[in-house]
Amino acid sequence: MLEVHRHDVADLVEAAPALLAEHPPREALRLWLDRLAVYGQIKRGLAGAFHTATHKLVGFLWRIETDDSWAARTARMLDIVMRGLAATAGTG
Repeated sequence: MLEVHRHDVADLVEAAPALLAEHPPREALRLWLDRLAVYGQIKRGLAGAFHTATHKLVGFLWRIETDDSWAARTARMLDIVMRGLAATAGTG
């Protein structure tokens, strides 16, 4: 089980530079967050450990109810996060 988790986390880590090589930074981040959201949904049992590290930025992902509208609601929330990051970047 631990080896599967390590492999999944390694895939997430390796995805970041690949996405940055293929997309502008904000788009790459969004695509990576989409992957993180799917990973979090699959690994809900491990979400507590990840929640502490990611609470301020994307902690809401672990609390979105799983149902037929999960993907749409998750995408909408990540859009809001990305708009907020873009607005913050413009003020600095």
